[in-house]
Amino acid sequence: MQHATIIGLGQIGASIGLGLRRWATQDGGRDAVLAVTGFDRDLDCQHDASRNRAVDRTERNLSTVVRDADLIVVCVSPLEVRQVFRSIAPHLRPGVVVIDTTSTSQVVMQWAAELLPSTASFVGSHPMAGKARGTGDADADLFNGVPWYISPSAVAEASAVHIVLGMIHALGAEPQFSAGFRHGSTAQAPPLAP
Repeated sequence: MQHATIIGLGQIGASIGLGLRRWATQDGGRDAVLAVTGFDRDLDCQHDASRNRAVDRTERNLSTVVRDADLIVVCVSPLEVRQVFRSIAPHLRPGVVVIDTTSTSQVVMQWAAELLPSTASFVGSHPMAGKARGTGDADADLFNGVPWYISPSAVAEASAVHIVLGMIHALGAEPQFSAGFRHGSTAQAPPLAP
């Protein structure tokens, strides 16, 4: 089983969780191939995400929640991203894929290069959906048909890009590469499968 961690369980994070959990069990209730763990500083958001089944479980400790993750999706405000990267960096396992959902801005890329270990692959991303902040507004179909921009870091592994593309496809969004990035494939690899 593969492990995805979502940091920030507002509308975007909880919707990603709902969509990934639906994808993982979609063919007649087979055993899940993906475990989704969530973290939010606001314990009410964690409780809501668990109650709404946006995540399989939550964790109160940020370092613990990322330790075994294959994919980490950072869904916090732009002002919080730097601190999240700083907090999780010492606990990331080699090969982990880290994405954000705030934007594909240069500053987020700089923070990733500065703070995340070289053994992690960072892919900046920005889904063009969602405005509300609450977990209660989460919807597994939030991303259906919307553009989801990605901008892999210069050192991101090709397999990491495929994992992110697979996650975006599983959520029903349309992946778009940010200007200046060239990629020869839009393969629909399943989430977390290299």
